[in-house]
Amino acid sequence: MEFALENISLLNVLEILIVGYLMYLIYRFFKGTAAFNIVIGIILFYLVYIFVNTLGMTMLSKLLEQFFSIGVLIIVIIFQPEIRKFLLMIGDTTLKGRLRFLDRFINEKDESDTAFKESCEIIVDAISKMSNTKTGALIVLTNTETDQLVKTGTELNAALNSTLLQNLFFKNAPLHDGAVIVKDNTILAASTILPVSENTHLSTDLGLRHRAALGITENTTMISLVVSEENGELSYAKNGKLFRNVTQEEIKHIIKEFNSN
Repeated sequence: MEFALENISLLNVLEILIVGYLMYLIYRFFKGTAAFNIVIGIILFYLVYIFVNTLGMTMLSKLLEQFFSIGVLIIVIIFQPEIRKFLLMIGDTTLKGRLRFLDRFINEKDESDTAFKESCEIIVDAISKMSNTKTGALIVLTNTETDQLVKTGTELNAALNSTLLQNLFFKNAPLHDGAVIVKDNTILAASTILPVSENTHLSTDLGLRHRAALGITENTTMISLVVSEENGELSYAKNGKLFRNVTQEEIKHIIKEFNSN
């Protein structure tokens, strides 16, 4: 089949640009969230369907078609918070608001990125000072919903602040036990209870703080930062792996990397 450039109309080019722009918006909106992995999974699933359908694998194609028949309902259930937020932006009561909802759609993530970069400096400052004073600390960074986790501790919803973090972990403070949950530039909760890792191959000198830091990252996209009460050593856990005796620069790097994913 020959392909001729003259068969491409201005409307075709416009359509390609619109589809590309919409894909970019979806990427920017879901980047850095747990939903992003689900989106990638859906795309890969659809590519598999196209592949088996092209090869004429009838039985497998029929099976995948049955999944797609209820796919819209599944997507609505999974992405209910995101869809609701998007519809609220579209339904702005003012004409001006409706005309600029796409700009808000993009800039919301940009503002979130800026807030997280600022919070990075605050967190690094706090853990460096707690390391110097050998103040034990456990901070969990998240960019997903944490309602169940927050309920295990004391809800704060306070602006992120280095002094506040240090005060929360002060050994005589009422909320010093457990973990502090941070999202963007907000301290969601303190004294929360984390699942302890059941990995039997861990070093025997690891205490509950490090095991809890590791446990929360084994089945989530969260990362956790630890300050040792014994020697002020800094550690972090990510994807079910614990990295001990790291530097402040490594902590700063992992926070920035976490925000970029």
